[in-house]
Amino acid sequence: MTMMIFGRAHVFPVILWVAVVGGLFAAAVALLYVLNEEFAFKRFFGKPYERFWALLSLAALVFFVRSAFDPFLPISHLGEWYWPFRLVLPGIFVRVLFLAPLGAVTFFIASDEGLAGGFWGWKPVLGPGLRRPIIFGSLVGAGLAVSGVFANRALFLAEAVMRVGYPDVGIFLLFGIPVFWILSAVAIIALPAYGWTPDFWQKLILGAGLISVWVIPVELGEAHFRLNWHYGPSSLASAVRLPAASGAPKVAILVLADRDRAPGRQYREDILASRGVSLDEASLRKLEAYLESNQKQTLFYSEAIAAIRRGWMLQWQPGKHLDAAAVQSGNRFPPDYEGFLEGIRVAPATIENRVRLAEMSELATVAEFSQVKTAQKMFEGFSAAYARYGELEVSNAWLDRIRGLWPLFESDIHIEPIEDNFDGWIGGRLLYNGRPASGIRVGLFMLPSSMTIVGAYTGLVASTLPDESGRFVFTDLTTGDYYLALRADPLLLGGDKLYVRNAPGIMKLQFGAMTEALLPVEIGRGEAPPPRDIPLKPLADFPIKNLPGIGRSR
Repeated sequence: MTMMIFGRAHVFPVILWVAVVGGLFAAAVALLYVLNEEFAFKRFFGKPYERFWALLSLAALVFFVRSAFDPFLPISHLGEWYWPFRLVLPGIFVRVLFLAPLGAVTFFIASDEGLAGGFWGWKPVLGPGLRRPIIFGSLVGAGLAVSGVFANRALFLAEAVMRVGYPDVGIFLLFGIPVFWILSAVAIIALPAYGWTPDFWQKLILGAGLISVWVIPVELGEAHFRLNWHYGPSSLASAVRLPAASGAPKVAILVLADRDRAPGRQYREDILASRGVSLDEASLRKLEAYLESNQKQTLFYSEAIAAIRRGWMLQWQPGKHLDAAAVQSGNRFPPDYEGFLEGIRVAPATIENRVRLAEMSELATVAEFSQVKTAQKMFEGFSAAYARYGELEVSNAWLDRIRGLWPLFESDIHIEPIEDNFDGWIGGRLLYNGRPASGIRVGLFMLPSSMTIVGAYTGLVASTLPDESGRFVFTDLTTGDYYLALRADPLLLGGDKLYVRNAPGIMKLQFGAMTEALLPVEIGRGEAPPPRDIPLKPLADFPIKNLPGIGRSR
C-alpha cells in the first residue's frame, strides 16, 4: 500500500496496517481492564447479558481510542492515503468539545461503577461512585485532545527540521513523536486511574504538566521557525503567492530534425511548471526575489531553488540555469554540481562560461561527496569540462583527484579529448509566412553522445530571438553535432497545417569546417508556397568579428 508522507510516496506493507489496527484494539482492551475489575475475556463467552455488556464496553472504548488517535492516523482522499494531516488551531477546541464528553460517556458505560458494572444482569446496577468515572473520562478525553493536537503540530515541526537541512534528526522526530505521545497518553490515563484520593488538585496539576510537555515546546518551536524560517504556509505556491501548476501556461516546441537525425520536424507542448507552481518568467522573478528577501533562509529553499533551476531551462535560458545551479546555502544546501556539469559540457566557450566553470570548480574542490561513485562522477565531469575548454593542466589535476580514489573507484575513467576549436559558428534566418519571425525563440542543441535523443530535452547550448530581419546566430561553439528547435506559443507552432521548409537536421562542426550558414528556415500556416531562392544577407551583417571562412551549406 502506498502512502504520501509530506508529498512523497512511500510503500508500506499490509502487515504494518494490521499491526496498527491490532494496537488500537489492544489499547481498548487494556483500558477496559483498567476501568472494570470484573472484566475478563470469559465474559465474551458467558451469559447473553454478559456478552452484551462486554461487547458494548469494548465497542465504546475502541471508538474512544480510535478518536483519540485521529491526529496520528492517515486519511484517504481520492484513492490516495496521506499522512499526517494538519490540524489547525480551532481543532484544539473542537477536539476538546468532542473528546471530553465522549470520554465521560465511554467511561460511564465501561467502568465498574457504570452501566456494565459487574456484568450482573440486563438491568444496569449503578455504583455509588458513578461521578468519579464521568469526571475521570472527561479529564482524560480533554487531556488526550489537547496533547494530540500539539503532537500533530509537532509532526510538522519535524518536517521543518528536515527542510532546514537535518533529515536524520527530522526523521527520528517524525517517527518518535507518536511513540512519545502514546507514552504520555498512558501517563495521563494512569495518573488518576489508580488511587483516586482526595489530593485531586495535585493530580490535576500533574496532568496539566504532562500536557504542557507538548504545548510549550511546540509553541516555542513554531515561534522560532515562524520568525526565522518563514514557517506557516503549507506550500511553495502559498508562500510566494505564485499561480499553481494547474494554471501554468503551455509552450510549443518544434524540433527541426527527426529522431533519425535527418532534416524533419518533431512537435510537442511543454507545461511551464514544476514543484507545484507555474514557472513563467514573472514567477521565476518572484521566486528569486523571495529567496533574496529571506536571505535564502526559508523552509521552502530547496523547492524554490529547484523550481528556479528547472524554470530557466524551460524558458531556454541556459546561462541563468548555470547561475542558479551554482547557488548554495551553507553546507546543507550545496550547489547542483550534476546539473551544472550537464549544462557546461554543451555551453558555448565564452569568457562568461569559463568564469562560471572556474567558480564552480573552486566550490567543488572543498566539497564533501558522500559516496565514492558520486565523487568519481563529479571529478570526471570537471576534468571533461576543462578538457573541452582546452585547459589541459586543470583537466589533469581533476584526473589526479580521481586516481586518488584508488582502489575505491569502481568504473573506468572516461574523459573527452582536449578541445582546441572555439570559433564555431551557426547562423541563418527564420521566416514565418514569408516574414521575419522575430517573436519565435530559436534554440541550439548539442548531441553530447550518440545515445542522446534528438528531441530538445537536454543539451541546450543557447537560445536567441531573431532580429527584425529574422537573422539569428550562435558563436563560440566547439566541435560537435548540433540541431535547432523553435519555441513559441502553441497558436504559432501547433496544428497539422503548419509547414516547414529547409529544416537543417543535424549540423556537424569539426576541425576545418567550424561554420554553418543555413538556408532560411521557412515555417507558416496553410499550404506551403512554391520553393523560392531567398539569398542570405551578406555575412558582414551578422554581429560576428573575425569570422573564419564561411561556406554556404544545405
